[in-house]
Amino acid sequence: MKLRGAPEDLTEDEDSLGFRRLLIQGVEREREIRHTLPGVQLQPLAVIARILSRYEILLKLFALDGSTEYSHQRFGYIMCGGVSTRPDWYPASLPVKNAAMFIQEYEVGVSKVVEFRGAAFTPVLFQFEAV
Repeated sequence: MKLRGAPEDLTEDEDSLGFRRLLIQGVEREREIRHTLPGVQLQPLAVIARILSRYEILLKLFALDGSTEYSHQRFGYIMCGGVSTRPDWYPASLPVKNAAMFIQEYEVGVSKVVEFRGAAFTPVLFQFEAV
């Protein structure tokens, strides 16, 4: 997942919901990618996120209007017509404004997951570390 930037502040409410400041595999700054030579390892971007499972996160982002929103993302690859993508982050649902409500719905299995027409999503475990 390539980001132009992400909110760096962790609110008390987010902390109580289990959000942490993390370095997550596959989350890099978009501007670093354009200026990176082939074969050079990109450094992860520190983000505010909650780990939902070994292949899912709820990521704090800036909305287009500058407000905060949360994006449910899954790490893995998509297989379509015998061809697969490389492992990357894919949106699992539309962004939400209320993280607490999303987490509650996720934990009881109410949240809806985006399906890829004619393709199959295969989850892959990702690495992360607290910062």
